[in-house]
Amino acid sequence: MEEIQFDISRKVYSQEQFDKEYRYEKPVKTWRSFLEGHISKFNFWEQSKIWFPFLDWIPKYRANCLIPDILAGFTVAIMNVPQAMAYGSLASLPPVIGLYTSFLPSLLYAFFGTCMHTSMGMFALAALMVGNVVNREIPHETIANLTEDTPLADRPDVQLVVTLTFLVGCVMVVMCLLQIHVFASYLSDSLISGFTTAAGIHVLLSQIPLLLGLTGIKERSGFLKVYYTLYDIFSHISRTNLAVLVLSGICVIALYIGKNYMNPEIKKRLCSLPVPLELITVVITTVLSQFCHFESKYNMVIVDKIETG
Repeated sequence: MEEIQFDISRKVYSQEQFDKEYRYEKPVKTWRSFLEGHISKFNFWEQSKIWFPFLDWIPKYRANCLIPDILAGFTVAIMNVPQAMAYGSLASLPPVIGLYTSFLPSLLYAFFGTCMHTSMGMFALAALMVGNVVNREIPHETIANLTEDTPLADRPDVQLVVTLTFLVGCVMVVMCLLQIHVFASYLSDSLISGFTTAAGIHVLLSQIPLLLGLTGIKERSGFLKVYYTLYDIFSHISRTNLAVLVLSGICVIALYIGKNYMNPEIKKRLCSLPVPLELITVVITTVLSQFCHFESKYNMVIVDKIETG
């Protein structure tokens, strides 16, 4: 087969030489043309679904999911009540603040969130960090001198936490604008596991004095906090309130047996809904505290009245 050869002779241009020879001029974009281009592409409905995500998922919601979602909501809400009050106390705040913090973010995220798997509300580590700030910045005597009639808005600890929350929100907005989340991809599994374990140790140590009914233990912060806290616990161990210790042990054992043995059997044989053991425990101990006078007879520290909101 005869080969066919092509001989092409032409001048080779760079982009700059080409533009210069053929007198190309880059079009000048005015604000008017810029706005017209964007306005012509603007879709109000699609943009509204970005601003308000519930406009996107509500029309797609399946009716057969309504009853299971309601049951799931009731289950989580029931378990959230004692947990939220506990986190409020862990943050050195009135327990009702824990209820507000669990309720409001979840309600807002249901309409403005974009991920159905995100867990909203308080968690132990954040509550502990907030509690450290409150204990460091506000003297214990200031909190002790407050009366039950003091409005929440006038409490110095609540005012401090509101300011702290606002500042944290500002920092998170800046981090969002700078796309700082990309650095999370570089965090190793070992780092995450170590951080989680250390956080669990701090939370556990913060609760041991309460489980033993120890009083007079000051809040520690800073370097070697764990060792100082352990020293304080063992140096005050002789002051353990036996009534508090017995009640704490009964509650912990009951919750452990219920969650690991009772609930799985109930799900298998009766219904798929878990028994709200945390709420039942809170109700029973509250009734016993009221009629057995735990505070006056056994010198137990109780939550006392919770403001309605």
